[in-house]
Amino acid sequence: MSVSIDPQEMYVWLACEDGYHKFVGHVVEIDGIKFSIVPMEKENGGVEIIFSDLKSGSRFVALPIHAIEVALCNTKERTLAMFNERVWIVKDLINRFGRKKVIRSINEKTMYMQIKYGEMPAIEVCHIEEEME
Repeated sequence: MSVSIDPQEMYVWLACEDGYHKFVGHVVEIDGIKFSIVPMEKENGGVEIIFSDLKSGSRFVALPIHAIEVALCNTKERTLAMFNERVWIVKDLINRFGRKKVIRSINEKTMYMQIKYGEMPAIEVCHIEEEME
C-alpha cells in the first residue's frame, strides 16, 4: 500500500457539468490508483482540495481546508506537506470502500464521461515559474 505525490505542477482535467475543464494541480498515486489534487475555492467561501481520478476527471472526494492552513501554505513545500496529510484520508477511504470497488467505479465513470464529453485531454506539465515571468 503506497502513496506518492508528484511535486511537479500539472495541468489536469476535471469533469464539470459542461465538459472537461483545465486546472493546475498535482498527481498522486494511492495504492496504484492515480488522482489529481486541485485546491479550489468554494462558492460559499473557504477552500477545499478536490481529489479526482485521472481517467475520467470525476470527483472522488472533496476535503475542506481551514483558512489558517491555507494561510500557512505559502510555499510549495508546505502545500505538498498539507496535501500529504490529506492523501492519507483518501487512502483510508479507498481501504473502506475496497480498492476493486473504487477501480470499478472509476472505469464506469470513465465510460460515461467518454460518451458524454468525448475523450478527456491528456494531462500536461505546468511550468508556473516560466509562465509568471
